[in-house]
Amino acid sequence: MFRRGAAACARLARDARVAACARETTRATAVTTAPIASSSSSRRLASSETEGGRGQGEGAGRDDAWLAARRAWRSELNDMRKAWRADFDRQAEERAKAAEEARAETARAKAERLAERAKARAARAGASARSHEDARRVKDRRMRVIAARRNQRAHVMSLRRQAREVDLLKESRSWIETPEELEERIERALASPERLFK
Repeated sequence: MFRRGAAACARLARDARVAACARETTRATAVTTAPIASSSSSRRLASSETEGGRGQGEGAGRDDAWLAARRAWRSELNDMRKAWRADFDRQAEERAKAAEEARAETARAKAERLAERAKARAARAGASARSHEDARRVKDRRMRVIAARRNQRAHVMSLRRQAREVDLLKESRSWIETPEELEERIERALASPERLFK
């Protein structure tokens, strides 16, 4: 809004200068006896006066004054146009620079957000991987303990079995003392058979 107001003030000042120059030109034109219709005719008139052909003393001076005023007005107008163009280009550069800075700031903020998200994602992934690794380690340790206990139990059972077999072998030597007693027991078992499992 402020830029528009400044531009409007600049336009008003320029229009005021142009109007003042136009008033001076109108006064100079009113003094001359014959109005000049266009710039080409004024150029023709100026060239004829410089050649010294049809120029008259007092009228030629007034035309020269008008042409000088017009030249001054045109040069001032061209200077104002150049100043306006330079100001416009400067403002356009400032706007472009501001837009570029805004884009750079936005890109920087976006890069920072993406970096933070990537860091958080990596932290979560690392924590997740660590928790998975810890869980796997705990599970492996538990399975090793279970396997060790099973092996230990199996070893103890095999030792007990071997000890029982040795004890049974020792006892079996005293069960039947003679072969005749063995025959007698076989006969008794055949005479009165009993079920092995009830």
